[in-house]
Amino acid sequence: MNYQKAKQYIQAAQTGAAIQPGLETISLLLEWLHEPQEDCSFIHLAGTNGKGSTGTFLTNVLAKSGRKIGRYFSPALFSKNETIQWKQNEKTHLISQEEYETYYITIARAVKKMEQQGQPIPTEFEIETALAFLAFSKWNCDLVVLETGMGGALDATNVVKNVICNVITPIAKDHKKFLGDSLEEIARHKAGIITTKAPVVSSQENDEVWEIIANRCKILGAPLYQLEKQDITEISCGEGKTEFYFQGEKYEIQMCGHYQIENACLALLTLQVIKSFFSIPKEEEKQAMFASTWPGRFDFIRHDPVWIADGAHNPDGLSSLLDSLNQMYSKKRWIGIMGVFRDKDYKKMCRQLAARGRFETIVAIRPPGPRGLEAEKLAEELKQNRLESFVCSSIPEAVEMAEKVQKKEKESIVICFGSLSFMRELYQIVMK
Repeated sequence: MNYQKAKQYIQAAQTGAAIQPGLETISLLLEWLHEPQEDCSFIHLAGTNGKGSTGTFLTNVLAKSGRKIGRYFSPALFSKNETIQWKQNEKTHLISQEEYETYYITIARAVKKMEQQGQPIPTEFEIETALAFLAFSKWNCDLVVLETGMGGALDATNVVKNVICNVITPIAKDHKKFLGDSLEEIARHKAGIITTKAPVVSSQENDEVWEIIANRCKILGAPLYQLEKQDITEISCGEGKTEFYFQGEKYEIQMCGHYQIENACLALLTLQVIKSFFSIPKEEEKQAMFASTWPGRFDFIRHDPVWIADGAHNPDGLSSLLDSLNQMYSKKRWIGIMGVFRDKDYKKMCRQLAARGRFETIVAIRPPGPRGLEAEKLAEELKQNRLESFVCSSIPEAVEMAEKVQKKEKESIVICFGSLSFMRELYQIVMK
């Protein structure tokens, strides 16, 4: 069986197969693969916003120790292969296409055995997760920074047992179709990654959410560490450098945006908690923190004039983006390029833009894929909130329109935000 045949077989097997909520299917698949996840130790991350940035800081610092650190996250920004990788010192290796195809064929053979046994067929995410475990096992990773895809309790990543720490970033209302309508329901799903006595590190604004996490830790006997806001002092947040104190120690990071300080401090607290496993000199820790970058998160894709890309795809993410923009660019005129998925609370996002934003105009686009909200529908909602909006049928057209508006508005910046799914094409066009 070659890669193309393996892919065709799995697609055919998945057609009409009912999705089985829970961990049974991924567990069965991993049994056929001889439990590759048992060969690794993990830091497991769940939460609504900030997982990617927090995971980046952790991976960079831990790799500085000379150990091989695996990483699994989603969604991809530039290439699907970037979601499964390892880093050691300064070297980063994305899974090669050859490696990907080899492991995929192995999985296809396992799926065929599952089908013959009358077992449920794994979903695409379950297959990707199993493939990642195969790769980390073959690479002999010392530790893997593992992000949930969605939720926690029933997420395919939640089969791991060798967890040295669980990290839960701020939880907000998102993926309500799958996780529930209330913040408490969503928090119970996210807190479901706490399955052992491994320590838990978290940062939450909502008291009910914190109580759910604390109760889960109490039941399982897992030590809980809270990121204390009084331990954080912001110094400055500007283009290319953000400075802050954490527990009296000064740090500098390249990642911009007020919210990145909290993500960085959550990573630093996690590093303190796991220091018995990985101890890194303070100076090396600071160097690795500063070297960390994460495209698509308050990322300056142009400096003169300023263009910023940010994957603020839900109300909480947008609120954090607006905090940073108001802090850094309150005297500038704002021009937006916006595209969101239809299953997000885009109506609330439009109300936020009207109440807290300083936008002269917003160019509405439709993100690629079936989940993309029609640009016309987004533009109409923006107009309902008295925001000037234009519809563009493509990213190149949207970029061209934003450039024209920016030339007329001398003291202005362009902010491209919403779904990460259109960022790859945006980067290719803007950064030429």
